[in-house]
Amino acid sequence: MAAFTAADKIVVAKEFYEKHFQFKGGGTTPWTKPELAAAIDSMNNWTDTNQANFLSTLATDAPAFSGAASGPQKSLLFCYVLLRRAGVI
Repeated sequence: MAAFTAADKIVVAKEFYEKHFQFKGGGTTPWTKPELAAAIDSMNNWTDTNQANFLSTLATDAPAFSGAASGPQKSLLFCYVLLRRAGVI
C-alpha cells in the first residue's frame, strides 16, 4: 500500500469531513483543518511503520487467507475489522 501524496491527503480530509460532519449537527468539527491534516499524517506514517508487522502476523495466524489474498484484500480486511470495532459498519 502506497503512502498518501499531498493531493491524496487533501482528498481524504475533504471526504472525511463531507461524509461524517458536513451535514451533521451544524457541520462543525472540534478540530481545525491543520489538526485533521496532522491526524491523517500520523495515521499514514503509522501504517507505513506497521504494515510489515500486520502482514507477518496475518501470515502466522491466518496463513491460508494470507497466502490466497491479494494486497488490496488484506488492506480491505484490516479496514473492515477496524470499522466494525468502531461501530461504523
